[in-house]
Amino acid sequence: MRPLARLKRAWSEPSGWNVVIVTVQVVVVNASISWAVCASVYRIFDITFPAGAARHIAYLAPLVLPAVVAPLTTVPRLRLSHKLHESNEHLRREVERREALQRDLQYQATHDALTAVLNRRGFIEQATTALQHGGVLVLVDVDKFKAVNDVHGHAAGDQVLQAIARILREVGASGLTGRLGGDEFVVLLPPGDLSAAERIQTCLSGVPLALPDGRTVEVSASVGIAPVAPDATLDTALATVDAGMYERKRVGREPLTADAHRDQQQHG
Repeated sequence: MRPLARLKRAWSEPSGWNVVIVTVQVVVVNASISWAVCASVYRIFDITFPAGAARHIAYLAPLVLPAVVAPLTTVPRLRLSHKLHESNEHLRREVERREALQRDLQYQATHDALTAVLNRRGFIEQATTALQHGGVLVLVDVDKFKAVNDVHGHAAGDQVLQAIARILREVGASGLTGRLGGDEFVVLLPPGDLSAAERIQTCLSGVPLALPDGRTVEVSASVGIAPVAPDATLDTALATVDAGMYERKRVGREPLTADAHRDQQQHG
């Protein structure tokens, strides 16, 4: 380990040998400087000492004095440096803990705890920004979800919702997926991505799902699809796709886009 690295470690961790290392280094450096300064002063001002004890004291005092003073000044400074280091580490850990807590709270505020997709608030916040460029909105409503809860129990209903959310996340990975509430989900895809919307419809036409009690239930959902213009609001887009989805519930299982719904109204 390099001397500077040892010195830095000793200042930050003043325990046992580290204190000795720093003290010795301080003594050596200060003694060298002190002796050089005193010798230069003696030489410049032509100060001489008689042979014997006085001469020894004059030249040894600059070496001995740092050895006496260094422990008195170095140890308190080391302890203070150590406390400062510990305080900085504690502050760093506390900042990291609070940042992690803030991220966790932000996630909880914007995500659905059961399905791990965006909740209504989180979806509206992100979709409002994303819709500035337009997109394709897909609304999903699980068919006969109440019957699943009534017959198989709420644990089975939760499993159905999780399965639907998993499919939407995988197929609609390029967009935003959210749970608006209950058994209703929504996906906002990039502009023109009707193929992903159609794949969502296909995947949700009948999904066999094994329940905890060993039985199997077939899960399906009604899907509404609507292209959204860049200048459209999220509320308007949701109302349009909602109308298309419920019309599809009425007329059958074929995919029905908002445009097709308007065509039916014009010809009906």
